[in-house]
Amino acid sequence: MDRLHSFALVFLGLLFSGIVCVAITTSSVRPTPTSTPSTNRPTNTTIQPPLPGNGILRPGNVDHDEKRLTRDLFAGYDPGLRPVYRKQNNVTVILGMSAHQIIDVDEKNQIIKTSLWIRQKWYNPFLRWNASYYGGIGSINVKPEQVWKPDLVLYNNADPSTDGSLENFKTRIIVSSDGWQMWLAPVIFSSSCKIRIQYFPFDQQLCKLKFGSWTFDGFQLDMKPEAFSAAIDKFQDNGEWDLVGVPSKRNEEYYACCKAPYPDITFTIHIKRRVLFFLFNLIIPCLVIVLLTSLSFYLPPDSGERISVVITNLLAMTVFMLIVAELLPPTSDEVSIISVFYSCCIFEVGIALLGTCVVLKYHFCSTYVHKMPKWVRIVVLQGLGRFFCKLPKDSNYPPFCNSFAKENDKNSNTMTDSLLPRTDSQSQRNSIKDRRFVALKTLSNSDKESHVSLNTKHEDDGRSHGAPYSTHKLDDFMSEPSCDRSVIAHAILGKQEIMSRNLEKLANSVKDSDDEARAKEEWQLAASILDNFFCWVFLLSILLSSMVLYIRIREAYTVDQSGDS
Repeated sequence: MDRLHSFALVFLGLLFSGIVCVAITTSSVRPTPTSTPSTNRPTNTTIQPPLPGNGILRPGNVDHDEKRLTRDLFAGYDPGLRPVYRKQNNVTVILGMSAHQIIDVDEKNQIIKTSLWIRQKWYNPFLRWNASYYGGIGSINVKPEQVWKPDLVLYNNADPSTDGSLENFKTRIIVSSDGWQMWLAPVIFSSSCKIRIQYFPFDQQLCKLKFGSWTFDGFQLDMKPEAFSAAIDKFQDNGEWDLVGVPSKRNEEYYACCKAPYPDITFTIHIKRRVLFFLFNLIIPCLVIVLLTSLSFYLPPDSGERISVVITNLLAMTVFMLIVAELLPPTSDEVSIISVFYSCCIFEVGIALLGTCVVLKYHFCSTYVHKMPKWVRIVVLQGLGRFFCKLPKDSNYPPFCNSFAKENDKNSNTMTDSLLPRTDSQSQRNSIKDRRFVALKTLSNSDKESHVSLNTKHEDDGRSHGAPYSTHKLDDFMSEPSCDRSVIAHAILGKQEIMSRNLEKLANSVKDSDDEARAKEEWQLAASILDNFFCWVFLLSILLSSMVLYIRIREAYTVDQSGDS
């Protein structure tokens, strides 16, 4: 007993000594004032409370309501069980969405990339509490692993790096005291979208986002849309697309695996393309090229540049069409407006190329090799020539060509002047004088080369075998008394025969030259008529194609493209 008493006294002494040492140490500690290099003003000093033995500073009064709530709420809770009292009941998930941005629309691969804000809401009767028992706490934020979550996925996911699941978000879930839970998360989805190219680039696209449970059927999990459409008030504008709306719709589908229905919520992103980029970079340049092609009909065939101009424009159109083909998906279901436009442009430039080839063929046609067929004279010279008021002057012009015919009469340098025979007497006299002058010149040259020689001896048939005399020798011979009149007659006949042969050669030569010139100018006249014909065909094809394209574009703006695709 004495030992126990002495041990107690020693323990109390040591305890008192420790308390005294702590008090002395605390009273000896003084805070050091802080100062800046510029001023040495003292700052307010406070005495720090003593730290506990582990060195962690804790406030004296701590609110443990949320801690108690979390401990009590999740005590014995299993996040793997559906939040229903009876297995016959289903969980209703309310799905909402806000469209934030359209990142990209890949028409060729038919994929749309969007930035969305997803909202999921469901009722969990196992996670409810009386807020008054826990300091008025109405909601808490918990980790997704702590509660049950619906296994919603994006059915038409096109991102190979993710499975399109909505249960892998890292954001916390808001748990309310009344049992409702809400999960908010931003997400970027890449989904498949069937691109309809019929009205490209005046098109509107409908891209669907189909959300539904992958394992729970409609008897276990039901889905409802939060609103009739997704919110677009926070949408950021896109340079290529305008967002028209994002309507939502609940669907039920049956699959081959199961007899129960599977509900889903489908959001349809309705977007409309902005046309300004394609108008100034693809459409207007092609229109300019087609209009420049029409200048090939203005160039004369002798210039030699008509073929090169048309072929250059045709190559330019081909390059533009290849650019458009790179933008569109390789589908055979529909033909886009811009493809029809480029096809029409290439067809029109092809008409210009065909017309140029035919015109050059006719213009430079060789008269020695090719004679103009009869059908060309009838169809081109008489038929089309009457329509385009390009007829020979000996032809009767239609009434609407009278003014044009007068203009042609005034212009002596036109192509058809050499084709028209002169009917007035003065022209006939001039033609006769010219022919006589040529004939006499020919005879004079032949007289200089040979002299007339008359033989005094003749055969019984009366023909002269000698060379004819020259003119002055013939006169001297005729003045002689012994001159025989028959010899003189034969000399004159020989002279006339030579003149006749020379005149016949001259006439044939002139006739051949006239026929050649007439045939050449007929081919050139046919080329000129066909040039006008192909020019009008080219202009009419532009007019018809413009009307067809206008109807298609008007249809693109009037037809409702917001239906189901």
